[in-house]
Amino acid sequence: MSTNRGQAPNLEIGKLLGGAGWWFSPDLAGQISILVRLYAAHVVIVPGLILVLATLHALLVKKHKISPHPSLPTDDSGNQAPEDEPTEPFTHHLRRIAAFGTVLLGLLGVLAVLVPPTIGPPPVAGIEVTRPPWNFWWMFTLENWIGLPGILYGELIFFALLVILPFVDRNPNRYWRKRPVSMTIALVILLVVVALTVLMAVTPTQQHLGM
Repeated sequence: MSTNRGQAPNLEIGKLLGGAGWWFSPDLAGQISILVRLYAAHVVIVPGLILVLATLHALLVKKHKISPHPSLPTDDSGNQAPEDEPTEPFTHHLRRIAAFGTVLLGLLGVLAVLVPPTIGPPPVAGIEVTRPPWNFWWMFTLENWIGLPGILYGELIFFALLVILPFVDRNPNRYWRKRPVSMTIALVILLVVVALTVLMAVTPTQQHLGM
């Protein structure tokens, strides 16, 4: 590929977003490059938003209580748990989350020491030699097909489906095998993402800047 993709794709996506793409505009902060802004967003803004959302999630769990396990007995309706179902304090839930996070962090630390990531090939001006992490490959398959708009619209459609799913399937049943609508949509999304990821791995990467 024959263009520097450090900033160009962000500029193009900013144009696609119109007024909402102000963050990518050179006019926002002329003395601060887009790459520095993106770095600041990833280490400050995004973690801050995650912290706010995690706090809201914890408050909602505290208010609405933890959903009963689907395998537990149900009441006469066959959908909801009986009122006398055993419960536990919210702090117990937080304690399990903290323990799981600690174990996960430890495993990631061990992997970082035993299997450190490679630095990769030396940069060459005007030539793209990098590849995004595998969990983003499906979006770049869409880019190969229709250009940079594929990344933007692919992400928007993916998250839109996640948002509307609870409103599409109002089935009150707690057991996943009795939720065919949700399970079908989830399976289709999973298969599409897997297929696009595999295609990214086996097909040549194309370039769609300047469209």
